[in-house]
Amino acid sequence: MFLSATLPISSVPALCASMMIQPSLLHIIRAPTSHSNIRYRVLKVPSQDIIKEIVTTWRSITLAPEERSIIYTTSIACTREITALLGIPAYTSRILDNDQENKAEKSRIFQRWRSGEVQWVAATVCFTEGIDFQSICYAIIVEPRDMLSFLQESGRLGRDGRRA
Repeated sequence: MFLSATLPISSVPALCASMMIQPSLLHIIRAPTSHSNIRYRVLKVPSQDIIKEIVTTWRSITLAPEERSIIYTTSIACTREITALLGIPAYTSRILDNDQENKAEKSRIFQRWRSGEVQWVAATVCFTEGIDFQSICYAIIVEPRDMLSFLQESGRLGRDGRRA
């Protein structure tokens, strides 16, 4: 079984080919992916000022105890720079070299964030798909790769129906 909330209809043939399944076996359900409770603020920032703007924006946000937020980046280096400045956890594909320790550390970071021990995490795309938490109210999305990535990342927001 395959589930996707954002797979463009134009990508279905490629999915079928890569998974070696017949298109006739698919059951496609289409529904709007827009969320009226999500508000967007898009900033065009010179590259040399991106980190400064992230820090400024992060400092301006106050979260309620049940709320969580994410800073999405496109590189491990950017994620690490942000986490060093803000003192928040980094969630990337590779945190530790040892596979078993890496998996355990990623799980620990996720649980700390989910439980509210930490309210913010900086992450790469590996913290996008499958993240279903009701009270994500802010996402700072830094230089998204493409519109689909942006939709995946912003799609984590507002699942509790409240303004995000």
